[in-house]
Amino acid sequence: MRESYLITKKCDEEAVQKILETPIDQVIHTKNRDTDRTNLSRFVLEGICTGLTTTKTQIHQLCSLLFFSSENLNRCDDSIEMLLANSFISVEDEMFSPTQLGRAAIASSLPPEASLAIFEDLNSASRAIALDTELHMLYLVTPINVTVWQECDWHHLFALFSKLPADHRRIAKLVGVSEKFILDQLQGRRNNKMLQVHIRFFSALALFDLINEMSIYQVSHKYRIPRGCLQTLQSQSATYAAMIVAFCLRLGWTYLKALLDGFAMRLLFGIRSELSELVTIEGIDGQSCEIIKVIESISNWKHDYKISVQVFD
Repeated sequence: MRESYLITKKCDEEAVQKILETPIDQVIHTKNRDTDRTNLSRFVLEGICTGLTTTKTQIHQLCSLLFFSSENLNRCDDSIEMLLANSFISVEDEMFSPTQLGRAAIASSLPPEASLAIFEDLNSASRAIALDTELHMLYLVTPINVTVWQECDWHHLFALFSKLPADHRRIAKLVGVSEKFILDQLQGRRNNKMLQVHIRFFSALALFDLINEMSIYQVSHKYRIPRGCLQTLQSQSATYAAMIVAFCLRLGWTYLKALLDGFAMRLLFGIRSELSELVTIEGIDGQSCEIIKVIESISNWKHDYKISVQVFD
């Protein structure tokens, strides 16, 4: 007879015991349906992209190997229809094959539903992208669903927005951020559709200050974001930026990929573009880069000073 041991904290013992004693039918019933649907769609897409499954029968056989197989088999056809309808896969003679969009979603580790939103976001931005400031490009590599803002102080955000320079205001207008929306939030009029766009924009502003080497303490104070949340945003954005670059590469958007390439490393270390090559050296981080830059500036200053003295003599 085989036994399994589950190690848990004393405070979690009661909750764990309750889960173990719950009938399996109730566990299935309480699962998150949306999450399951997303995971299953991605699972089906991965099977097709890797060549593991090419027919509906093979997809059903693969899904039957999962936990709660009866539930998954019922939704398997829905996932196939969703992937077909959104051009992640194509079918010919009852044989499924991945499209360029499907391969891009898998290569970038993005779920199909998120890939659609990102595709629309990048596709619209590629027609009118601002290059006079890095803010627009940084906005594109800021996660769409930012969750690090525990609550928004719209009075403070309105004050920040009012002081934005002209180029940043132009980017705000380009991505759909408006002063009217912020005023509506202050007056209690909610618009959830545009809320995430505005939160994403202010997150991009915070990241913009970070990669221009403003300290994390200053950025935290400026935007009133807890330092831990700000570091989480920085880490998530660095990962997301790498995923976006891989997504663009697979789609053949070489020019957009070239523009966004490098932001992942800069976000990770919080550095300017000219210091990107330094952090590739083992043992060098963002702070070390800044020290090297200061030493170089002092060295140049001394050199100029000596020259000026010689000329004076």
